[in-house]
Amino acid sequence: HRATTTTTTTSHLPSKHRFSRKGEIFHQLYLAKRKEKNVSSKLRTATNASSIPLNRPREVAIPCLLLRVKYLPPRARVSCYGEMGANISQLERDIGADQFPPNEHYFGLVNFGNTCYSNSVLQALYFCRPFREKVLEYKAKNKRTKETLLSCLADLFYSIATQKKKVGSIAPKKFIARLRKEKEEFDNYMQQDAHEFLNFLINHINEIILAERNQAKGGAAAGGTTTSKNGHAGTATPSLNHLLNGCGTGDNGTQQPQEPTWVHEIFQGILTSETRCLNCETVSSKDENFFDLQVDVDQNTSITHCLRCFSNTETLCSDNKFKCDNCCSYQEAQKRMRVKKLPMILALHLKRFKYMEQYNRHIKVSHRVVFPLELRLFNTVSS
Repeated sequence: HRATTTTTTTSHLPSKHRFSRKGEIFHQLYLAKRKEKNVSSKLRTATNASSIPLNRPREVAIPCLLLRVKYLPPRARVSCYGEMGANISQLERDIGADQFPPNEHYFGLVNFGNTCYSNSVLQALYFCRPFREKVLEYKAKNKRTKETLLSCLADLFYSIATQKKKVGSIAPKKFIARLRKEKEEFDNYMQQDAHEFLNFLINHINEIILAERNQAKGGAAAGGTTTSKNGHAGTATPSLNHLLNGCGTGDNGTQQPQEPTWVHEIFQGILTSETRCLNCETVSSKDENFFDLQVDVDQNTSITHCLRCFSNTETLCSDNKFKCDNCCSYQEAQKRMRVKKLPMILALHLKRFKYMEQYNRHIKVSHRVVFPLELRLFNTVSS
């Protein structure tokens, strides 16, 4: 205030002491405040400016200043955001409101201490359009009162999709509470692995779908059932391998295939493992289902390079020789993995932890991995 009151004219001062354009604006604000006490009183009531300390975060203090600028002449309001409307967020101002798709919402998820692992996966799944559509379709078709992890996920997605604002934040309290009930490993405040959470979530959703399908058929489904932790009957899928195999236990104890769910339709692909014996040149191949690909991360690399390395030929020798059925003995061989069938949505797991012998522990690999907006899998996909 002292600098403002003593400097009533800036044109006669040396250039280094002159006010900048911003200084002139706030100088005019100060004079207007003194001359128009009634306007100033109403303004303090509207903005609650008197209760805002100087050390408050900028995003809290700035709107009060912007509201004050509204009382300046139009010339002084040229660079202000007040004309854009109070409903437009800072993100929309920075990017441009016209850049947001009309029916899309961008909401951050509140972190409850250690839930960044789940928030990152949930964000990725929400913007996976086929998955989101199936989850919202599930909510529309299932009006039951029983709470499951899938119903909590559907409620969360529905809450985001029906928000009036385009951007904001939302607290997934109900989903996290249900997650901690379903899985003891997540019922703590320790750091968790996002990939493990993704595998658990996909498995559990598939289990719920199969259980409800069996109940709809009156318990006459081909697969066996078990009672899960939350009390509903479901097909036992304790690990991702069970979901990949897609089998249940029949009455005679044999493995019988189950009908695929929309989880399989979205995420399941087929890998082909090709092994060529270096002794007899016989090539054997084996197909297996996958829900994600785990790729190594190197320095100065890209997703395309990681996938090419995934399909590189590996030589099996020494203690890791291949047992050739044609030679009836262990022989040196060459092996490679190729994607036979791509899924609708390809999930990639970047192996960010690597065991280092010199440290005798796992260390995190923080190398930057470049990814294209359009991925072409040359020399990776068969045919």
